[in-house]
Amino acid sequence: MAVAETQLYAKVSNKHRSKSPSALLESLLARGFPAHIAQKALVATGQKSVEDAAKWLHSHCNDPSLDDPIPQEYALYLCPTGHLHNCLQEFWKESKRQCGKNRAHEIFPHITLCDFFTCEDQKVELLYDILKQICNSFAQRFPPTISLSLHSSTSYLGFFVGDSHANILKEFAVAFSSEASALADCHVKPCLKQLHLTLAHKFCPHHQKTLEQLAKCINPGETCHWVAALYSRDMRFVHYQLSQNTNLRRGVLVMRHGERVDQVFGKSWLQQCLTADGKYYRADLNFPSTLPKRKDSVKHFEHDPPLSSCGVFQSRLTGEALLDQEVTVSYVYSSPALRCIQTAQHVLQGLKLDQKVKIRVEPGLFEWTKWEASRVIPNFMTLAELTEASYNIDTSYRGNIPLSSLVPSESYEEYVSRSSAAIKEIVTACPNKGVILIVGHGSSLASFTRPLVGLPARESSDFAQVVRKIPSLGMCFCEELKEEKKWLMVNPPVKTLTHGANAAFNWRNSIMED
Repeated sequence: MAVAETQLYAKVSNKHRSKSPSALLESLLARGFPAHIAQKALVATGQKSVEDAAKWLHSHCNDPSLDDPIPQEYALYLCPTGHLHNCLQEFWKESKRQCGKNRAHEIFPHITLCDFFTCEDQKVELLYDILKQICNSFAQRFPPTISLSLHSSTSYLGFFVGDSHANILKEFAVAFSSEASALADCHVKPCLKQLHLTLAHKFCPHHQKTLEQLAKCINPGETCHWVAALYSRDMRFVHYQLSQNTNLRRGVLVMRHGERVDQVFGKSWLQQCLTADGKYYRADLNFPSTLPKRKDSVKHFEHDPPLSSCGVFQSRLTGEALLDQEVTVSYVYSSPALRCIQTAQHVLQGLKLDQKVKIRVEPGLFEWTKWEASRVIPNFMTLAELTEASYNIDTSYRGNIPLSSLVPSESYEEYVSRSSAAIKEIVTACPNKGVILIVGHGSSLASFTRPLVGLPARESSDFAQVVRKIPSLGMCFCEELKEEKKWLMVNPPVKTLTHGANAAFNWRNSIMED
């Protein structure tokens, strides 16, 4: 492992040195470096050469904590070499290309034998001598090959070490930790849990199947020589460097809105909750507690219905699930329909982004107007009204397709053309990495994703059948393969919420009457 590959980890070794540690230190002192800083540079670079140490010092010359007596941290790793190592490196490369970076890419293939521990700079040489001594004593017991079996979950993929071989490796780790604690005055904790070699960690769940397929190409029985080695890391830079290693891909998440009130209470829902003088009241707990204010008649909500209370809950729960999966939403676009804007708002609340990411209202995202029961385009709330109602709207955004261009009862061909143009404009306008969240209608999932991945539109006769099967908050996810200059449809980062019906209940009719 060359220092040039990563500044976070450096292999500790006294092999192939042109000079002894004391001679290396003297050379740095002759160049004018203070002793404690020169010692720190040698330790940080594995005491390989004066040149490596000097480069490290020049790269950290502006570090305000360079003079601080902060010791290095060390870990004992068992690293594969030979053909197995090459296979693992190929997996690293291909998994990064197909699925983007995950936590495993922050380091190299290894089995951790001892967790990170600190050691004073002047005692580091003792660690290598101790490791060499323990290796010699275990030379006859160390297995020529290590039994590895593939294990997979939604956030981890790797090889587990078989019990018989793991027991020997744990004894090896315990022996090293005991000697290091006694001779180098270090508190070393050996790894006594399940020993493993990580292939991928903290990846998006929808990448699991792809990573599994790549992992199955690795033969863990390949020719391999295992090397026990100490690696150091500088704690002043570890957290900073890890945070810089995140690599976000562009993705498009198309989502249907949550449950709408007329879906539960029928088209006459508004009549059920208006008083004689036209004031709104909550006739059932699944009606929204209030309706947002609008300057025109409240009756316009009949054709632009809000979410039900359950719809609000569904949306926020979906946002929380996306947050748990570390989905980074960079942009949000919504149909002008109130139910879509509300869904976007509550998803952002679940993501804890409602104060950071604004909703861009795009008229081109509205559903196929042929399906509008009123045969007219609904009278949507204005951006000013939405903002006044506390929706986090991007009032500077101007839609790619004007609201005035929507025509009632448009043909299927017109709808397909509009949808294709809308998604292409959105993707072009969002070049940065991260997820573009699009909140639309049941018709949106196919009409926006198929042109993005290069598929033709469905036949109009099949389209309605497909849309009817899409539940509230149903979603599709596309990822950009930048190298191939194309988009690929993959599994969404979270699963769709499933729940049962809950009918209206009249206690008097059910309980009191015989």
